[in-house]
Amino acid sequence: MSVIFPRSGRRDAVAAGSGGAGARLLAKAVLTKMVNFLLAMLLAAVAWANGVSAAPVRLHVFVAASLVDVMEDLSRVFEQRGDVEMVVVAAGTATLAQQIVAGASADMFISANREWGTFVTEQAGFSASVPVFANRLVVVASDGSVSALGGLGDLADALGEGRLAMGDPDYVPAGIYARQALQAAGVWDGLAARIAPASDVRGALQLVIAGAARLGIVYRTDVVGSDLPVVLDIDPSLHDPIIYHASYRPQPEDRQREMWAQEFISFLGSEEAVRVERSYGYLTPGAAGS
Repeated sequence: MSVIFPRSGRRDAVAAGSGGAGARLLAKAVLTKMVNFLLAMLLAAVAWANGVSAAPVRLHVFVAASLVDVMEDLSRVFEQRGDVEMVVVAAGTATLAQQIVAGASADMFISANREWGTFVTEQAGFSASVPVFANRLVVVASDGSVSALGGLGDLADALGEGRLAMGDPDYVPAGIYARQALQAAGVWDGLAARIAPASDVRGALQLVIAGAARLGIVYRTDVVGSDLPVVLDIDPSLHDPIIYHASYRPQPEDRQREMWAQEFISFLGSEEAVRVERSYGYLTPGAAGS
């Protein structure tokens, strides 16, 4: 903290008198500045002693790419609870998990599946992950020329000479779920060579929007509010439940930071947060397989 003496005020005080009233005014002004400075220092010391930071705590929450929109809204709501600033970092779940293990400064991680959450727990010392909300898979078309499908068995005919966009099934959760569904429906072998893999589910969505893929398998929440036609809701019994898992970094050297991270994860299950999540199409974890 710096103390600024206004030049005009000091000059006026001196000009008001040489050894009498002017000097007393100057002394009073200096004393007031000193008292204010000491009071500010005392308050800062008390805050430090109680573990309260003078500046807002900045928390970095690494989230699956499909969550970027809803997490920005949820973060704004959460910030109203106190001196905390949320920074949302969104990318493919696998990419974020590997960055965290490599040392990225993440306070929380929200994965699109349990496996990558477990990876971060085991490799980076994060807390055990907990389910926070769920999603569904849908098939979207690049234009209105594709009629509603009766099931995944109709995909090959609907594709024609086109491609099927989806997250890379080797590591992207949305792609892993999609491959499970296609395998369960008995059509994976016939479609594998026609897959257009993307590094995350939003990348798959962009391939469809750009017309680079005729059809795509994405999350239901990815197309909420968009003009892309949904031609099939995929039966959730064909794949593992799509449940997002959240965990936080234990920080014994900064308990306040850890406390805020824990509170944010708890907040995701609150009525206030659930209203926001439902507006985007997210489900409660128990509804993932229904």
